[in-house]
Amino acid sequence: MFQRRRCLPYVLVQVRGQHLGWRRQIRVLLETWIELQHRFYERTGRAAYCYSERTNVGLFAAAAWRCDQIAIEEFATRKGNGWRGPGRVDLFVQVGRCALCVEAKAIYVRAPRDEEDWQVFWRLVRVRVGAARHEAARASRGSFRHRLGIVFCVISRKLGPSLAHWRREFARDLDAQVPRQTIDFLAAYMPAGRLPAELQRYPGVILAGSATPAAHIAMSSGP
Repeated sequence: MFQRRRCLPYVLVQVRGQHLGWRRQIRVLLETWIELQHRFYERTGRAAYCYSERTNVGLFAAAAWRCDQIAIEEFATRKGNGWRGPGRVDLFVQVGRCALCVEAKAIYVRAPRDEEDWQVFWRLVRVRVGAARHEAARASRGSFRHRLGIVFCVISRKLGPSLAHWRREFARDLDAQVPRQTIDFLAAYMPAGRLPAELQRYPGVILAGSATPAAHIAMSSGP
């Protein structure tokens, strides 16, 4: 990504078990989601991830279509576990031959400053991803076997004299932190240029996602 760009954004993608099942395609989808975030920034000077949960879900769906997959937001389904009547899931994505039911959340999270802060940060991310995954698991078994919980973590920081310096320090710390995490997949994006004054507190976004056991089982037998 971005090989020919002068001012390169910070990007990161990590997928556990990336050679198995639907995860063979999810990495490309995450990279495309980052590219769409960056295209919006290049053309408007603003950060799409700051707007809303729906905006981020919409870009994720757009990335699926761009990768020759299919995706529908607000997909109607019948939910299980005692829920009567029709319901909706945030996103239906078909990756290869694998249909995925996705529940997504967007949260604003203070940027960690030391190891203790990072531990709190990852604990919060795991809890929120787990909650989204649990909601996805309530979707009808007849409609979906594979469920994902996704959280868009918009990073917030205190305003300081140098956003560029802060970005370098945060990127270094994030590069060191991510390989230690057991979350199924992670993606991060921070634009390299300036942001409008009202958005400088939100210099980047981290996408974290986790699959239910059914999706894990499916990986061992292919997409």
